[in-house]
Amino acid sequence: MLVASHPSLCIVSIKENGYEGVVVAISENIVERDHPTLLSDLVESFMNASSYLYTATRNRAYFKNITILIPSTWQDKATYRPATSQTFDSADFRIDLTPGQTRASTVGVAGCGMSGQYILIPPQRFQQIQAPPYRMIVHEWAHYRYGVFDEYAVTPNQLAFIDSQGNIKESKCTEEIEGQIIDVTTRKTCNYPYGANCIFSVSDAKGSKGSIMFDQSIDSVNTFCDADTSDPLTHHNAFALNNQNIYCLFQSTWTIITRHQDFANNNNPPRQISTTLPHIMIVRRKNIRTVLVLDTSGSMEGVRLQQMRLATSNFILNSAADGEFLGIVSFNSRAMMMSPLTEIIDQSIRNNLISKVPNIAVGLTSVGGGLQLALNMLKSSVNQSFPCGGRMVVLSDGEENVSPYISSVTNNLVSNQVIVHTVSLGSSASARLQNVSYATGGKAIYAPSGNIETLNSAFLSISQQNAASSGSQSENVIQVQSESFQLSASQIYNGTIYIDSSIGNDTSFTILWDFLPADLMVISPKGDSYNKSSLVYSQPSNGLSRFYFGKSTVQAGLWHYSIQAAANQRRSIQSVTISVTSKPSSSNISGNPLTSPIIASIKLDKPNAIYPQPILINVNIQKSYYAVLNATVHVHVIPPGKTVADVITLNDQGAGADLVKDDGIYSSYFTNFISNGRYSIQARVKASQDQAYILTSHLIGIQDIRDSNNTTSVQSIRLPSFTRVLSGNLFQVSNYVQGVDKIPPGRVHDLRTSVANINNFTILLNWTAPGDNMDTGRAARYEIRYSQNYTRFAANFTSGSLVLPDMIVSGNGLKQPQLAGTVEELEIAIPDAVINDTYSFALITFDNSSNAAQVSNYGLSTFAPVATFTPPKANSQLAIGLGIGIGVVGVVFVTIVSVLLLRKCYQSSQTKKTTVIHIQP
Repeated sequence: MLVASHPSLCIVSIKENGYEGVVVAISENIVERDHPTLLSDLVESFMNASSYLYTATRNRAYFKNITILIPSTWQDKATYRPATSQTFDSADFRIDLTPGQTRASTVGVAGCGMSGQYILIPPQRFQQIQAPPYRMIVHEWAHYRYGVFDEYAVTPNQLAFIDSQGNIKESKCTEEIEGQIIDVTTRKTCNYPYGANCIFSVSDAKGSKGSIMFDQSIDSVNTFCDADTSDPLTHHNAFALNNQNIYCLFQSTWTIITRHQDFANNNNPPRQISTTLPHIMIVRRKNIRTVLVLDTSGSMEGVRLQQMRLATSNFILNSAADGEFLGIVSFNSRAMMMSPLTEIIDQSIRNNLISKVPNIAVGLTSVGGGLQLALNMLKSSVNQSFPCGGRMVVLSDGEENVSPYISSVTNNLVSNQVIVHTVSLGSSASARLQNVSYATGGKAIYAPSGNIETLNSAFLSISQQNAASSGSQSENVIQVQSESFQLSASQIYNGTIYIDSSIGNDTSFTILWDFLPADLMVISPKGDSYNKSSLVYSQPSNGLSRFYFGKSTVQAGLWHYSIQAAANQRRSIQSVTISVTSKPSSSNISGNPLTSPIIASIKLDKPNAIYPQPILINVNIQKSYYAVLNATVHVHVIPPGKTVADVITLNDQGAGADLVKDDGIYSSYFTNFISNGRYSIQARVKASQDQAYILTSHLIGIQDIRDSNNTTSVQSIRLPSFTRVLSGNLFQVSNYVQGVDKIPPGRVHDLRTSVANINNFTILLNWTAPGDNMDTGRAARYEIRYSQNYTRFAANFTSGSLVLPDMIVSGNGLKQPQLAGTVEELEIAIPDAVINDTYSFALITFDNSSNAAQVSNYGLSTFAPVATFTPPKANSQLAIGLGIGIGVVGVVFVTIVSVLLLRKCYQSSQTKKTTVIHIQP
């Protein structure tokens, strides 16, 4: 093992063909004594994976620097270095216990060519010698880094297709690979059409080099399929019914990979590397060190200063972890240390830190000065060790106008591996703030000026990232309520919030106010009342009141709160904000994932949108790694200079922006831009009693983890009521032109052919309607085409015949699309249809400005008499008389090959049973 001179950053880059900054993190849920060889297994696997990746990318890329992050619960050794910017929740590879799963998976690939969120690998996977882990690593890296998809069948209908000559073709890449489709339980040859237990079994790879995305376990496979027809051993099968063809429009994996920024425009061309052995550094997590860097320039005077004080005070009270070292820096024309890094060990320390939050705003703005002073504090805390690591939370409301500037400090922050989270308060804050976050791997949040609720939520969301840095959820601060309202003199506001059984520790009801309310009351589900005279009440700062229920777990159920304004408040109307936070009631280390808290997180596909590019918003909802299904998810987007949010609803239905149905990742596009500038994002997740549920077969980002021969009973666990509130990274819009519609409808990727009738030769098509702008609004019309030559049609949509209005038997028609998200259904009569011919269908959606969506997925159906017949051989002719004893005329069998994305495996609904369990509040 080669030891790197410095630990890697949590941001992957490639230079001279070598990937740097790759982080592999081991969760605190993994007990060292239970996996004594895991660390050495990881080192060996990644050393081999680097060489395999170099070959797979045709001498274009290898792993140059890798950092392995081990938990603080593992035994320390002299060879381990302190972790700096590496965290579990930002790692590329996450090694963790996953319920019911021993395979690796890539979570959150949102579309073709789009990177994933992370690679999840159970520790047991590194013990599977027959399927070498190093090959798995490269397979998953291709998903994660390059956004390519599997080329093997993930549903029974993907196993084979019927070509234009009626030949049955197995879905494989390359076509040189030989094998047969067998029943995984009986090992006998499957009959066509194939059942749920059927798989393609390789008998002879014939020296095929492709494809890693088809079956990387084949010894000869060492690269990706490509579009080069001169080499059949790597030639991409563009007509195989697999997810790569469906979601990348028949393009080869190598085509997509070479378009990635790592290789596009001749970046990192083939190069002879003397050694592909990676430099591997092992680091161990230490205590968190955070410096608050707060703007006190003249522009912060008044409301902004007060709101900053309240939000940071709430952060210190409810979010900073026990054992965390916290310091405070203020900056205006110069920087000043308000408090050195101080370990939080009790409430008195927190109160003392709150007293150090600055309360005077004057002078100009030197953000770089504040960053430099905070960096010096972090360096001093580790005796000037390099890199020093640590975290900063920076808040500013304006452009910097005094040196040193952000740009002069950024490189020093990056080299010292400091994570910088930034909060831009108001639309005038310097754009350089978010840039330093992107450079260091921090969060960049926009809070509109005057919106204390959003500002407070921003600080709490940053603390959630700090708490998740170990992979353990026990210290995760979860915000279950965040609400602002106006109160006139003596007015009473009553509210409720449900605290579910997965949380309840360190529960706080925090009220932020302009004038102290006359009465504050919190009532537990049992009816116990708490007011300003109760021991759990305190007023740690002017403008902040708190009911804190300590380390014990509070009762789950519906809590009530009441706030009454004073009769003599100095303004006729005051703003009041209530925030309710809590921590998990039990640690996931207990070994039972069902006791884990419900966690939500926000992901954006990009930080900057150049109009008309849409922004893809994903919200992950999970319980441990189980996907939480059927929740209600709204995202509030506040445009630049505004305080009122545009609310959009996210879905997990496998349509529109959502690629995979029921994987716990809820998705939507945001397209309602009104101007250039920064947009704020906040997600609100909720579910009533028994509304949301988990299936023990569904993990986050994976629809179903069961193998076709897995008869394990599935539990459907209904969840109690819950709510979650969290802020996401800002996004910036440029090149917006008002009044010009350039955004097309979204691509249809769930087109299905479901019914055919031989009496009038009709096919029933259904799909989810896209919108006028991606998945919002109503489109103008559909163009549907069909063909008997699937291969030619797949290569050229316009080669198909148009579906004309007089061919439509039932449905809304071609020029009457329904609202986005609604299921469309058209019954189409095929003129001069022929029995046993295969018909393929696809569509394009248009809006009123003639903006066109991408071509949909292709659905294929075959009119064939129902009969019992022997399976035809590959490339044999499918006809009425082939192997058929007697057919039943008048009944039609339809081969359905329009598919939804089901990552990794498919299931047999006949052999699995589902048990429903209800979790009571």
